[in-house]
Amino acid sequence: MEITSGSCNVTLDGESINKTFTGGEYFEVPGDSGFSITVREGIWQYVCTFLT
Repeated sequence: MEITSGSCNVTLDGESINKTFTGGEYFEVPGDSGFSITVREGIWQYVCTFLT
């Protein structure tokens, strides 16, 4: 997930700590898992790329 604008907190499945990401940053999600996102404020935009 590439963050193109805004700011969010992300918690990957199986983790208890959330991490903050802002525009220009990215995070990876392992296959067959998920995540929770909380938008910090305003508009948050992202690009999701699936790798096979």
